Amino acid sequence: MLWTPALWVGLAAIAWGAAGAMAHGVSRADRRGITDSVLASPDLPPDASPPLASARLFSVTTSGERANARVGYLLSVRGARRPVDLYCVHLRAATAAGSTPLYYYTRHKLERDREQLFFVNPIAGMGVGDDRPYTLQVRVRGRAEILWVKELDLSQWRLGLPLSLLFTEGDDKAGSDLLDDHNRLPVTAEFTTREEVEAFFESPR
Repeated sequence: MLWTPALWVGLAAIAWGAAGAMAHGVSRADRRGITDSVLASPDLPPDASPPLASARLFSVTTSGERANARVGYLLSVRGARRPVDLYCVHLRAATAAGSTPLYYYTRHKLERDREQLFFVNPIAGMGVGDDRPYTLQVRVRGRAEILWVKELDLSQWRLGLPLSLLFTEGDDKAGSDLLDDHNRLPVTAEFTTREEVEAFFESPR
Protein backbone atom coordinates (compact mmCIF):
# COMPACT_ATOMS: atom_id res chain seq x y z
CA MET A 1 0.00 0.00 0.00
CA LEU A 2 1.27 3.45 -0.93
CA TRP A 3 1.08 5.73 2.13
CA THR A 4 0.22 8.99 0.43
CA PRO A 5 -0.25 12.29 2.32
CA ALA A 6 -3.98 12.09 1.61
CA LEU A 7 -4.15 8.67 3.25
CA TRP A 8 -2.29 9.92 6.32
CA VAL A 9 -4.69 12.87 6.59
CA GLY A 10 -7.67 10.54 6.29
CA LEU A 11 -6.36 8.22 9.03
CA ALA A 12 -5.62 11.19 11.27
CA ALA A 13 -9.17 12.51 10.76
CA ILE A 14 -10.66 9.13 11.67
CA ALA A 15 -8.51 8.92 14.82
CA TRP A 16 -9.44 12.47 15.79
CA GLY A 17 -13.14 11.74 15.29
CA ALA A 18 -12.95 8.55 17.36
CA ALA A 19 -11.14 10.38 20.18
CA GLY A 20 -13.73 13.17 20.09
CA ALA A 21 -16.62 10.72 20.26
CA MET A 22 -15.03 8.95 23.22
CA ALA A 23 -14.37 12.22 25.05
CA HIS A 24 -17.96 13.35 24.41
CA GLY A 25 -19.31 10.12 25.85
CA VAL A 26 -17.14 10.46 28.96
CA SER A 27 -18.10 14.11 29.48
CA ARG A 28 -21.81 13.29 29.04
CA ALA A 29 -21.48 10.57 31.68
CA ASP A 30 -19.74 13.03 34.00
CA ARG A 31 -22.48 15.61 33.51
CA ARG A 32 -25.14 13.01 34.14
CA GLY A 33 -23.30 12.01 37.32
CA ILE A 34 -23.41 15.63 38.51
CA THR A 35 -27.15 16.04 37.85
CA ASP A 36 -27.89 12.70 39.52
CA SER A 37 -25.91 13.77 42.59
CA VAL A 38 -27.83 17.06 42.69
CA LEU A 39 -31.16 15.23 42.65
CA ALA A 40 -29.91 12.81 45.32
CA SER A 41 -28.82 15.60 47.70
CA PRO A 42 -31.06 15.86 50.78
CA ASP A 43 -33.41 18.80 51.11
CA LEU A 44 -32.97 21.09 54.08
CA PRO A 45 -36.16 21.65 56.14
CA PRO A 46 -38.80 23.57 54.15
CA ASP A 47 -38.64 26.51 56.54
CA ALA A 48 -34.93 26.83 55.75
CA SER A 49 -35.55 27.51 52.07
CA PRO A 50 -35.80 31.24 51.27
CA PRO A 51 -39.17 32.21 49.78
CA LEU A 52 -39.52 33.35 46.21
CA ALA A 53 -39.47 37.11 45.81
CA SER A 54 -41.86 36.66 42.86
CA ALA A 55 -42.66 34.17 40.12
CA ARG A 56 -39.76 35.63 38.14
CA LEU A 57 -37.17 36.29 40.86
CA PHE A 58 -35.44 34.25 43.54
CA SER A 59 -32.97 36.07 45.75
CA VAL A 60 -30.93 35.13 48.83
CA THR A 61 -28.21 37.05 50.69
CA THR A 62 -25.59 35.50 52.94
CA SER A 63 -22.81 36.85 55.11
CA GLY A 64 -20.77 35.79 58.13
CA GLU A 65 -21.22 32.20 59.27
CA ARG A 66 -24.23 31.74 57.02
CA ALA A 67 -21.96 32.29 54.01
CA ASN A 68 -19.85 29.31 55.06
CA ALA A 69 -22.76 26.86 54.83
CA ARG A 70 -22.39 24.27 52.09
CA VAL A 71 -25.77 24.57 50.42
CA GLY A 72 -27.17 24.60 46.92
CA TYR A 73 -30.43 25.79 45.41
CA LEU A 74 -32.59 23.74 43.08
CA LEU A 75 -35.32 25.61 41.23
CA SER A 76 -38.11 24.40 38.99
CA VAL A 77 -38.63 26.76 36.07
CA ARG A 78 -41.30 26.70 33.38
CA GLY A 79 -40.48 28.22 30.00
CA ALA A 80 -42.69 30.44 27.90
CA ARG A 81 -44.20 30.09 24.44
CA ARG A 82 -40.93 31.24 22.93
CA PRO A 83 -37.35 30.65 24.04
CA VAL A 84 -36.38 33.06 26.81
CA ASP A 85 -33.38 33.48 29.07
CA LEU A 86 -32.74 32.62 32.69
CA TYR A 87 -30.15 34.78 34.44
CA CYS A 88 -28.15 33.65 37.46
CA VAL A 89 -26.70 36.80 39.04
CA HIS A 90 -23.85 36.83 41.59
CA LEU A 91 -23.32 40.01 43.63
CA ARG A 92 -20.33 40.25 45.97
CA ALA A 93 -20.24 43.54 47.87
CA ALA A 94 -17.15 45.48 48.89
CA THR A 95 -16.01 45.34 52.53
CA ALA A 96 -14.53 47.88 54.91
CA ALA A 97 -11.31 45.86 54.87
CA GLY A 98 -10.85 46.81 51.23
CA SER A 99 -12.21 43.79 49.33
CA THR A 100 -13.45 44.95 45.94
CA PRO A 101 -16.97 44.19 44.69
CA LEU A 102 -17.75 41.70 41.94
CA TYR A 103 -20.98 41.55 39.92
CA TYR A 104 -21.60 39.06 37.13
CA TYR A 105 -24.22 36.71 35.67
CA THR A 106 -24.55 33.55 33.64
CA ARG A 107 -27.35 33.39 31.05
CA HIS A 108 -29.10 30.13 30.14
CA LYS A 109 -31.64 29.47 27.38
CA LEU A 110 -34.96 28.05 28.62
CA GLU A 111 -36.78 25.69 26.30
CA ARG A 112 -40.28 26.57 25.14
CA ASP A 113 -43.28 25.38 27.17
CA ARG A 114 -41.19 22.98 29.21
CA GLU A 115 -40.46 22.58 32.90
CA GLN A 116 -36.74 22.43 33.62
CA LEU A 117 -34.53 22.38 36.70
CA PHE A 118 -31.86 24.92 37.52
CA PHE A 119 -29.15 24.25 40.10
CA VAL A 120 -26.63 26.67 41.57
CA ASN A 121 -24.20 26.20 44.46
CA PRO A 122 -22.73 29.46 45.76
CA ILE A 123 -19.11 29.30 46.85
CA ALA A 124 -18.64 32.06 49.42
CA GLY A 125 -17.49 32.76 52.97
CA MET A 126 -14.26 32.64 54.91
CA GLY A 127 -13.97 28.92 54.18
CA VAL A 128 -12.91 29.86 50.64
CA GLY A 129 -11.18 33.08 51.65
CA ASP A 130 -13.98 35.40 50.47
CA ASP A 131 -15.42 37.60 53.23
CA ARG A 132 -17.63 39.71 50.95
CA PRO A 133 -21.40 39.72 51.63
CA TYR A 134 -22.91 37.65 48.83
CA THR A 135 -26.27 37.87 47.07
CA LEU A 136 -27.57 35.30 44.60
CA GLN A 137 -30.42 36.14 42.23
CA VAL A 138 -32.11 33.88 39.71
CA ARG A 139 -34.26 35.84 37.27
CA VAL A 140 -36.45 34.89 34.31
CA ARG A 141 -38.10 37.13 31.75
CA GLY A 142 -41.32 37.28 29.81
CA ARG A 143 -43.94 34.68 30.68
CA ALA A 144 -41.46 32.18 32.13
CA GLU A 145 -42.00 31.33 35.80
CA ILE A 146 -40.07 29.99 38.76
CA LEU A 147 -42.40 27.36 40.24
CA TRP A 148 -40.52 26.41 43.42
CA VAL A 149 -37.12 26.43 45.07
CA LYS A 150 -35.44 23.96 47.43
CA GLU A 151 -32.34 24.45 49.54
CA LEU A 152 -30.08 21.40 49.36
CA ASP A 153 -27.61 20.13 51.94
CA LEU A 154 -24.25 19.83 50.18
CA SER A 155 -22.19 19.10 53.30
CA GLN A 156 -21.31 15.66 51.89
CA TRP A 157 -20.89 16.84 48.31
CA ARG A 158 -17.38 16.23 47.00
CA LEU A 159 -17.50 18.64 44.08
CA GLY A 160 -16.10 21.92 45.39
CA LEU A 161 -16.61 23.96 42.22
CA PRO A 162 -19.33 26.58 41.72
CA LEU A 163 -21.95 25.44 39.22
CA SER A 164 -24.94 26.99 37.52
CA LEU A 165 -26.64 24.24 35.58
CA LEU A 166 -29.91 24.02 33.65
CA PHE A 167 -31.21 20.50 32.96
CA THR A 168 -34.31 18.35 32.61
CA GLU A 169 -34.86 15.45 34.99
CA GLY A 170 -34.80 12.09 33.25
CA ASP A 171 -33.61 13.59 29.96
CA ASP A 172 -30.73 11.90 28.11
CA LYS A 173 -29.38 15.40 27.57
CA ALA A 174 -29.25 16.22 31.29
CA GLY A 175 -26.83 19.06 31.71
CA SER A 176 -27.37 19.97 28.06
CA ASP A 177 -26.34 23.58 28.52
CA LEU A 178 -22.83 22.24 29.04
CA LEU A 179 -22.81 20.42 25.70
CA ASP A 180 -20.67 21.73 22.90
CA ASP A 181 -23.61 23.51 21.30
CA HIS A 182 -23.15 27.27 21.01
CA ASN A 183 -26.91 27.81 21.10
CA ARG A 184 -27.06 26.18 24.55
CA LEU A 185 -23.80 27.16 26.19
CA PRO A 186 -24.30 29.54 29.12
CA VAL A 187 -23.02 33.05 28.54
CA THR A 188 -21.15 34.93 31.27
CA ALA A 189 -20.88 38.72 31.54
CA GLU A 190 -19.60 41.10 34.22
CA PHE A 191 -20.94 44.42 35.51
CA THR A 192 -18.96 47.35 36.88
CA THR A 193 -21.43 48.56 39.53
CA ARG A 194 -24.54 47.27 41.30
CA GLU A 195 -26.50 50.12 39.70
CA GLU A 196 -25.51 48.73 36.31
CA VAL A 197 -26.97 45.36 37.35
CA GLU A 198 -30.32 46.93 38.22
CA ALA A 199 -30.38 49.03 35.06
CA PHE A 200 -29.70 45.95 32.94
CA PHE A 201 -32.67 44.05 34.35
CA GLU A 202 -35.02 47.02 34.42
CA SER A 203 -34.50 47.71 30.74
CA PRO A 204 -36.84 45.88 28.30
CA ARG A 205 -35.17 43.01 26.49
